[in-house]
Amino acid sequence: MALFSKRMITSLRLAGGLVAIVITALTVAAMLKLAPDQNNLRLQALAAVAEAVSANSSVLLTNKDMRRLEATLRVVVERNEDILNAGVRRQDGRLMVAVADHVSNWQPDISSTRQMAVPVFANGKQWGQLEFGLAAMPGSSWQDFYRHPTTLLIAFMAAVCTLFFALYLQRMLRDLDPSQAVPDRVRSALDTMAEGLLVLDAKLNIVLANQAFSELVGAKPEVL
Repeated sequence: MALFSKRMITSLRLAGGLVAIVITALTVAAMLKLAPDQNNLRLQALAAVAEAVSANSSVLLTNKDMRRLEATLRVVVERNEDILNAGVRRQDGRLMVAVADHVSNWQPDISSTRQMAVPVFANGKQWGQLEFGLAAMPGSSWQDFYRHPTTLLIAFMAAVCTLFFALYLQRMLRDLDPSQAVPDRVRSALDTMAEGLLVLDAKLNIVLANQAFSELVGAKPEVL
């Protein structure tokens, strides 16, 4: 039992070291942007939506069809949970279309991940810009940190690797146990000897102690 506990503690210590290496590698990969950043992917998707709406808006502005432009923006806001409000502003700063309380939510001249502006054209010239109010990106609070995909990945890998490393190392340590180097039939034969016998390996570790030797020193063979 003591040998099993010692083997388990050793395997857990080795597993902890290997898990630390895995976590370090994942953390470095995240810092080097080798893993996809969900916020960047989200912004890229929103940018693609904004460009598509901008192209459609240019056609509607050329035809001076403001009603269809407003209807298009309402559909975009309703179907995309990351877009909270939208508007169309002329070059002179006049707001021509406002959807979902865009007037109070839009803050001009402020660069933020909560806002996006895309130029729109009419008759080949820049007419103004499309404005989109965006939902908050994850990462602004400690709750978002723990829910971040990279954090969840590291936690999952740590848990799984700890379990499998510990089980694998425990089995490997059992196979490498010096006490298993001598077959049981040889061990039984040596226990019949009246003389005490001690077998050491090249590093002077005890590989075997027969029954006579254990009685002589007052310790069990498996402990020795």
